[in-house]
Amino acid sequence: MRIAVDTGLLFAAAGRSAGLASQVLGLRGQLDAVGTEASASGAPDASQAMSACCQDWSATLGVLAERVAGTGTNLGAAGAAYTTTDTTAIPAP
Repeated sequence: MRIAVDTGLLFAAAGRSAGLASQVLGLRGQLDAVGTEASASGAPDASQAMSACCQDWSATLGVLAERVAGTGTNLGAAGAAYTTTDTTAIPAP
């Protein structure tokens, strides 16, 4: 049985995951700004509700960004492990 892994695709996916995590963090920053603006709207109940909603979504986006970044890290580590195995542990034919 032979296992073939395209390490280039693993490394590419790791890079795309890092980029996506960065975009999610950017969205989180925009949402934080909306929450700050909402708290200054002048209608206390609406401001409080909108601010709380933005805070909750912001926290969720933060967790999502961490998970996506972690997936990217794991993909990169898998690519590195397969590369090491291919170059050191498996003899050339």
